[in-house]
Amino acid sequence: MTLDGHTDAPMSLLCWDKFLLSCSLEKTIKVWGVAGGNFEVTHTHNEEHGLLALCGLNDFGQPVLLCACNDNSVHLYDLPLGRVYFQNGKLETFRLILMFSLVMEPGC
Repeated sequence: MTLDGHTDAPMSLLCWDKFLLSCSLEKTIKVWGVAGGNFEVTHTHNEEHGLLALCGLNDFGQPVLLCACNDNSVHLYDLPLGRVYFQNGKLETFRLILMFSLVMEPGC
């Protein structure tokens, strides 16, 4: 089975509940659901930078998604796949909780 939906190679896949999440250097996270025996994109989340890796955590009963970006930043999202949020004037499936950058000091 192939996943047709990214315009660049998928960098990371994550199985979460009834969904498959994928990310790519094209700056998107895709949420895939099964319909008629095939995977179909149910939501696309756009980022400012390319995405390298996804990691899901269920911290204290609250699902969160960690996204590593190619600008050395990590984004932490609330991950309620069954709900949507109104954020920045548009509907979003993910709600940004925290964003931070990683800085490497010389000699580390």
